[in-house]
Amino acid sequence: MADQERLESWKDIAAYLKRDVSTVQRWEKRERMPVHRHLHDKLGTVYAFPAELDEWSRSRRSPAQGAESAAAEPAEAPRRRRVPLIVFGVALAAVLVLAVLKFPRTAENPLANARFVHLTDFEGAEQSAVISRDGRFVAFLSDRDGPVDVWVTQTGTGRFQNLTGGKLSELVNPDIRVLGFSPDGTLVTFWLRKPSSSGRPSISIWSVPTLGGAPKVYLEGTAEFDWSTDGKRLVYHTPAPGDPMFLRDESGERRLFIAPEGVHNHYQVWSPKDEYVYFVQGAV
Repeated sequence: MADQERLESWKDIAAYLKRDVSTVQRWEKRERMPVHRHLHDKLGTVYAFPAELDEWSRSRRSPAQGAESAAAEPAEAPRRRRVPLIVFGVALAAVLVLAVLKFPRTAENPLANARFVHLTDFEGAEQSAVISRDGRFVAFLSDRDGPVDVWVTQTGTGRFQNLTGGKLSELVNPDIRVLGFSPDGTLVTFWLRKPSSSGRPSISIWSVPTLGGAPKVYLEGTAEFDWSTDGKRLVYHTPAPGDPMFLRDESGERRLFIAPEGVHNHYQVWSPKDEYVYFVQGAV
């Protein structure tokens, strides 16, 4: 095929399939969507051919789907996978209702005069952005240098730093919050899956200094976490069955909740006054 027929980045592929970048990356990983890589770029720079994507889309549709969009979810996908979205939607609706009841309609919109600008204009993919508590730094994942790495920028400077430099892989997970900051903003934290001698991947939270330095383990055996507003209490869950959720403070550690096996508890976050921990629950 001629080069002009190629889709030259994750953004182009996502736009062609009318999905976001994380979705098409998941399809490539889990459903063998035909994506090619430039060998000299350490598998980081990708391209695809529209004809191959069209054929793949047709092959993953069942006859009953007929004229349904080729980019739709596969017919064989279990219905249970939609549960997290439904639960999150219900929770969001509840939050919106409470906001309407609590605040008068005449309250000033804090975003009324906001000015929105692009943070990045890299070729390829940028995703999973997170802002430090003081608003000074933004961390995100990007494949700008080839492999997916953790990047950081100080807001307003237009300067970007690659914090992991291609030294770590398995940084992407579309099902959880993969990036964060320490309460004081001095560390960028990230989810990492590494192979182990037992054959079962080792999952932990790692950290790297925001201004650059060597990555190291931050929370061993942890999948997601969130610090309380005052930075004194930590809630987190492990990847064990049922995603057991724990609370750690000055008095020690205790388990808060565990779901039945096959059910997951993701995206933990503290309420504004640290009275509650909210999370999204669903089955996979």
